Amino acid sequence: MKLDPETGELLVKAESCFKGYFVVVPDPNKPDPTGDAFTKDGYYKTGDVGLINSDGFIQIIDRMSHRIKLSSCQLLSPQKVENVLLKADLISQIAIFGDEQEYLVAVIHPAFEVAKHHGYHEKDFVDLIEEEIRRMATKGGGNDSLMDFEIPKKFVLIRNPFTRENGMLNVGDKMVRSEIMKAYKEDIVTLYTPQVTSHWTRNSGPTHDEQKHAKKLNVPQLLTALSMLELEELQDVQVEIDQLVKQKLEAKKAVSAPAQPPIQSSDPTKVSHSSK
Repeated sequence: MKLDPETGELLVKAESCFKGYFVVVPDPNKPDPTGDAFTKDGYYKTGDVGLINSDGFIQIIDRMSHRIKLSSCQLLSPQKVENVLLKADLISQIAIFGDEQEYLVAVIHPAFEVAKHHGYHEKDFVDLIEEEIRRMATKGGGNDSLMDFEIPKKFVLIRNPFTRENGMLNVGDKMVRSEIMKAYKEDIVTLYTPQVTSHWTRNSGPTHDEQKHAKKLNVPQLLTALSMLELEELQDVQVEIDQLVKQKLEAKKAVSAPAQPPIQSSDPTKVSHSSK
């Protein structure tokens, strides 16, 4: 087991590891799936991005498919950058963007309580966080340091955190980058304008009512997608929907149903559990 020195991908080789994909009739117009799955020296490419932590163990931090490719063709793991910068005192949450762009940018929710404790004012947050990013990017070396192209050049500060309620965290509390991009797209795009510097957003983010409204707007899109299915596929979907509706009705009924008193036995020789 080892990490690719260039990409950080976890590579494994063992007797228990499969030898390759079974292809009945090879297609000369398609790449060899086995060749793409292994390195030249026989290591299997897991697709996981890892690092060696301070205890000497391999820690999985991202997927290769989540990597960002800059316009300069340099590849990087956004989660690695986020993990390093989250160690800064004034950064509570951070999301990195920059695919096919010249440099990285970030959406940052500051650690307001920490700033308050130190007596910092919001008007100074941009300068303070710029200083912290520079400090954290070069601190410690190894996994805790960033190369120049991994350092976000600009950022936007937001007042509302990423939460499940606003759709920016999933049920596992992982960031949903597409939702963060949707909410702060205007800010992110303007960060690539030369005269624009890091700043506070003017967008407070989607409210709860806006989230509900967005779900309603998705219904026509859902119906359009369903109309494109074949009859058999549509029937399968209908079965799944019927089961889902039944589950939700039963859950609602269970919540709203009044508590039932314990059933008393008609046999005077028997004592109910509630009277013991």
